[in-house]
Amino acid sequence: MAAFLTMPKSSSSSSRPGTPHWRRWGKPGPRIVGTCPSAFPPLRPLAPHRLPRARGNNLLLSATERRRALRLVFKDTYAASSWGPNKSKLRTITKCLACFGLSLVPFTVRVIRALGAALKWRKYRAADQYLYAARAIAERRGAVPSLAANRVLMDTIRSCRRGLGPTKRCEGLVLEAMASLPGTPAGWHKKGPWRPRASLTLGAWWLLREIEFSSYEARSVSINTLERTATLTLPASRADPTALGESVAHGCACGAPHDVAINPES
Repeated sequence: MAAFLTMPKSSSSSSRPGTPHWRRWGKPGPRIVGTCPSAFPPLRPLAPHRLPRARGNNLLLSATERRRALRLVFKDTYAASSWGPNKSKLRTITKCLACFGLSLVPFTVRVIRALGAALKWRKYRAADQYLYAARAIAERRGAVPSLAANRVLMDTIRSCRRGLGPTKRCEGLVLEAMASLPGTPAGWHKKGPWRPRASLTLGAWWLLREIEFSSYEARSVSINTLERTATLTLPASRADPTALGESVAHGCACGAPHDVAINPES
């Protein structure tokens, strides 16, 4: 791993202006929470961001401000990248129930069984996610599931999971082979990432989600050549809604020489 992620040495002090934030945040560790207090905008559409620090006030709101405040508190219920998948689940739930002439509310035993039957008949492997989502949406619409409904929900999920078998497994990545990939900064495709070899190596090494992979920068990685560890700092992520920031470190056990450098400003 170290063969792909060695950073060039720098003589600049961490107190000087222009120092990369991966050096200003301090010595990397196995997992550091709250590592970057500063605000930052999203690096791409739907990517996480951090708001600037502000003091609260109790001033009266105008009619326009009240409307904007209500829209904002509703919009931030989910991460920006989650709204699309949630709307897609709702459309699927509505279509499944329409086959039986039912609506989501009231959330009754009959509704649960009908939804589960449609999902299982259509061979949805993630039927449990749709059933849990249906209950959450119904509760937000004012439904109060009964004890019988909750019990039938668990029974239906068990039925939908029966006999599915293991999930599809992908072949593992051979990190040693990535050194043979072209090291040119230009993307291999017109819509591909910049510096593709470094991007693929970092994304595979930390098993990043697509939204994380597409919004981090190479300078988010710091290398400790003495301890032979590589640390990725995520100032915000989908799993970190309050944007406290965290760092995840991996050690290198390959014994490879540090002969390939990544520009931290790329």
